[in-house]
Amino acid sequence: MADLNTDFYIQTAAEQYTVLNAERTRALADLEQARIGVDYDAAGAAVQHIANIDQAIKNLGNITERYVRSQQPRQGWMPSKELIHHMSVEELLATGAGPELLRAAGYFGDTSDEDFQRGKAHAAATRNQYGR
Repeated sequence: MADLNTDFYIQTAAEQYTVLNAERTRALADLEQARIGVDYDAAGAAVQHIANIDQAIKNLGNITERYVRSQQPRQGWMPSKELIHHMSVEELLATGAGPELLRAAGYFGDTSDEDFQRGKAHAAATRNQYGR
């Protein structure tokens, strides 16, 4: 998962939020000027501009929230046995798939099998020989 503090899209959204807030401040000043000058047309345009900016800020917040959620691993999702066999290690780790999940999906097969147990014992015995 990317660091959201340095994520390009999050930084872009934050900068756009700053721009929109500055534009909203200017629109509020325009509205005040229209009020002082009793200019109903300018006031109406300023109110519409403020409403548009508020909608843009809301849309920006929604799309940013969806992006942040998309960068989080999905919880409670179990890939199918067929899908697991086609996934890379990185993709499997991103799902949060632990041994129980993979076993439930049938990836490990029968762990009580004699060959499996010998392989497991060999892996434990040689674990530090290969720098792991």
